[in-house]
Amino acid sequence: RGQSYMGLFGGYSVYQDTHSLHFLPLSAAQEVTAALWRQHPRVMKRWPDLIVFAACPFERNFRLVDVKTGAVFSARILRGRLSLRGCCVPSESDMQHDGDESLLQWLETWMQHVEQGTYVMKPIRPESGERTTGICLFPQKGPLCSVAVTRGVEVTASAVYVVEGDGDWAYSVRFRLVGTSEERGFKTCQLLRRFWVIKGEDEDAESIEGDGVIGFFPILNDDGWIADESSDPHGEYEQQGQHPPPFVYQSRSGNFQRSKRGSFSGEITFVPGTKLQPAGDSFRVRLPSFPLVVPDVKF
Repeated sequence: RGQSYMGLFGGYSVYQDTHSLHFLPLSAAQEVTAALWRQHPRVMKRWPDLIVFAACPFERNFRLVDVKTGAVFSARILRGRLSLRGCCVPSESDMQHDGDESLLQWLETWMQHVEQGTYVMKPIRPESGERTTGICLFPQKGPLCSVAVTRGVEVTASAVYVVEGDGDWAYSVRFRLVGTSEERGFKTCQLLRRFWVIKGEDEDAESIEGDGVIGFFPILNDDGWIADESSDPHGEYEQQGQHPPPFVYQSRSGNFQRSKRGSFSGEITFVPGTKLQPAGDSFRVRLPSFPLVVPDVKF
């Protein structure tokens, strides 16, 4: 099962959904393509030159290439229906493309992201640990990330456009302590509340606030963070006790009505010590704005 997370073209998870895109050997590509023809002939007859070259073992998501033009498309099966989601490389119109080098551009762009360290090896499902390690599609550096340190709490955040979604993004926010306890004024601190501001380029900002982050109240320390009844009250993490840094929170943003780009920012409230045994007054940690964009080349 662990190999399911090792897709050559990366992956991510949000809640119970997991995406990991695997490059298929020729025999498997032919088999999957033939299965789509049998099960969805009406759709496939419209695009007879498409062949599947990558697929996700967790969800029925695919990448297909037009063998005549080289154009790359995404597709998914939802509620028994096959839906082509459009080109994964820039095109003049959604399903019209003369890109004889589109697949090459798609692969070259992917390799650039990997070589530059934008995508790195990390657990795809943080709550399930190292056995889910794969190439993580949440950018770890570069212009799509934001990083800030407030009172020794470092926050790093980024988002990935959900190609198979409905115009929304998955986002990841990572927390860890930096510096020394003497510099910070505390050895541990616990997350209490969050406040997010999500804004489309041509739309009013939407604010979201609440206790914890998706039910977690992580306790940060110099060794990473602690999972116990206080920080993980619903027992989501398979291993309780000490975990290495960072604590990772992943969710989805929802979509915009009129915009194809936007921003995500906010504040997170922490208390020194723990909420059961506070060692000082609570303080706010800044989450600088990071972009929500529809990339030209989509993975």
